[in-house]
Amino acid sequence: MRPLLAFVTALTLLAETAPLPTYSPAEKRHWSYQPIVQPPVPAFTAPTDQAWAKHPIDAFILDKLKKEGLRPAPAADRATLLRRATFDVWGLPPTPAELDAFLKDRSANGWEKVVDRLLASPKYGERWAQHWLDVVRFAESDGFEYDTHRREAWRYRDYVIHSLNSDKPYHQFVREQLAGDEINPNNETLRIAAGFQRLAPLRKNAGNQEVASSRNEVLTEMTNVVGAAFLGLTLGCARCHDHKTDPLLQRDYYSLLAIFNGTEKYGLVPGTQDKNDKRVKIDETAKVHALIETSPQVPPTHIMLRGSALSLGDEVPPAVPTLFKPLSFPPPGPKTSLRRKTLAEWITAPDNALAWRVIANRLWQHHFGQGIVASPSNFGFTGTKPSNPELLDYLAKQLIQNGGHFKALHKLILLSATYRQSRTTLQRMEAEVLRDCILQASGKLNDKRGGPGIKPRL
Repeated sequence: MRPLLAFVTALTLLAETAPLPTYSPAEKRHWSYQPIVQPPVPAFTAPTDQAWAKHPIDAFILDKLKKEGLRPAPAADRATLLRRATFDVWGLPPTPAELDAFLKDRSANGWEKVVDRLLASPKYGERWAQHWLDVVRFAESDGFEYDTHRREAWRYRDYVIHSLNSDKPYHQFVREQLAGDEINPNNETLRIAAGFQRLAPLRKNAGNQEVASSRNEVLTEMTNVVGAAFLGLTLGCARCHDHKTDPLLQRDYYSLLAIFNGTEKYGLVPGTQDKNDKRVKIDETAKVHALIETSPQVPPTHIMLRGSALSLGDEVPPAVPTLFKPLSFPPPGPKTSLRRKTLAEWITAPDNALAWRVIANRLWQHHFGQGIVASPSNFGFTGTKPSNPELLDYLAKQLIQNGGHFKALHKLILLSATYRQSRTTLQRMEAEVLRDCILQASGKLNDKRGGPGIKPRL
């Protein structure tokens, strides 16, 4: 054996045989796994403090600043504030007419009227849908060598935009994406929502006969994104072995994967051929880049040794990670296993502190450029600790109490003196926003909404 190959092989064997960490009860009491406790809003006695911290968010921020020996920055001027908020909510600068109207409006609720106008516009959904689409790895092509165009993927994009503009509760938003077809298999909108689970890159190697391996790639993508997007967990690190830093077992990974094991692709465009798809008879109007279950019976799921579909270990039942309270799955329904519906209800339950902290942090992140937890998809031991844990819990609790409506939390943030400070985190303008600004300034911005995307000629 060549020296280099022998060295690499030895390292691999050492890594595979090294003792895995054991987790103490204290480690399983990591801050992000603990229940959300309604934190008391800090109170102040100094008149200057009371004058600034009239808003709950400001009270938490001021309390933190005072502990660091700091003071809030002065308020931003009205033009700067309007520009900041319009970019945040719409991804566009204010028009001269909008700026002029705000500068002339000196009413006590002038700023609140601006906030309400921004959140009521369909431009809000278009802007904030982009943040969600980035989290769930949305694209309109398959990636890899062929990068085949996904002609129906735009329907999922439009579903997200409409959901945000209609202020759909977060628990409903999640449940539709994870189990729309189980909630109502005859509802096309819900089938489109379930297309969330078909957004991953798809490998279509010519002549590839490794069906089990290809299927495994699809299922692991579903499992990984559920961990990262909804729970802020790096579950993918437990695919080949127990997680090296978080209390997540390899068995946990495949138990969660088992929840998705009965799914099949749905909605091939009539007339297309795809030998890798299980054909489902549909009417001529049915479209969806979606996913369904075709039987209540789910194939057995096994731990895959070293993550290989060709090397199976013990069979595992469907379950959520063992660091959480065990979840009971109901008997299968007449047409589906009901596993994904049960998982979605567990994720969005009011007592799932981790999930509500994750989404509250994402909303804060896109208003201030950085989350209270700076690693928004990693709330584990290798993630960053919250800079203001009391504020994070307050925001998560507010979101739960207002029924999971995003717009109420947006408004809470935008009305705070914290948001209106002159000194704030500089944010890099994305390419899409920069392009739209140029088009708006030139009068060429196309406001048409919905439908298939534009595919530039290359």
